[in-house]
Amino acid sequence: PFGAIDVEPSFIYQRRETMTPFLFVAASGASQVNKLDTGENELIASLDLRLGLPWTSQFELSVPYAYKDRSEVFADREESTSAFGFGDVTLGFAKELLRERGWRPDLIGRVTWSSDTGQEKDGLLLGGGFHSITGSLTALKRQDPLAFVASGFYGTSFEKDDAEPGDEFGFIFGTVLAASPETSLSLSLQQLFAKERKVDDRSLAGSDQINSLLAVHHPPRS
Repeated sequence: PFGAIDVEPSFIYQRRETMTPFLFVAASGASQVNKLDTGENELIASLDLRLGLPWTSQFELSVPYAYKDRSEVFADREESTSAFGFGDVTLGFAKELLRERGWRPDLIGRVTWSSDTGQEKDGLLLGGGFHSITGSLTALKRQDPLAFVASGFYGTSFEKDDAEPGDEFGFIFGTVLAASPETSLSLSLQQLFAKERKVDDRSLAGSDQINSLLAVHHPPRS
């Protein structure tokens, strides 16, 4: 509502582990296989602010603070590093375009701008590293005690130091169950497509990505 302020703290923890095999050939011609084990922990505490504006719209602000540590084990030798600092501050504007009525769902348009405040420290990137802008449309249909959500988005990043990440687009389908007045359960499928990255205006072959995620998420708000 106009004039209302919504403050939401959040906390995310992620653990990534990778193993890369290497083949060594000694001067004698004997070969040996070794591996590089990499483990990375990421903790992100974020504070999100939403301010109600006139004409069923709102201003959004997200300020994350991140901590990362990475360890690499190779040939019985271990190296570790850590870093912490602010991530990418995000500003957004959302507008309710349609109000749910009959078969028609709520339709919310949103534009967000992400800064590059998350800098690289000791080889660890605390944010995306690029300014980017994303537009999305979200449809929300209620069928008590369920709410169905469908969203599509497209984002582009701006060139920096002759490098430019590929544009990203995708969709989200999900449902939210109101288990009680204070508790809800939600499940969503998120699909992301990323185009090839560019360096010096040349595309890097094989740098495009397709990511799928089955996740618990917070329902979008208008």
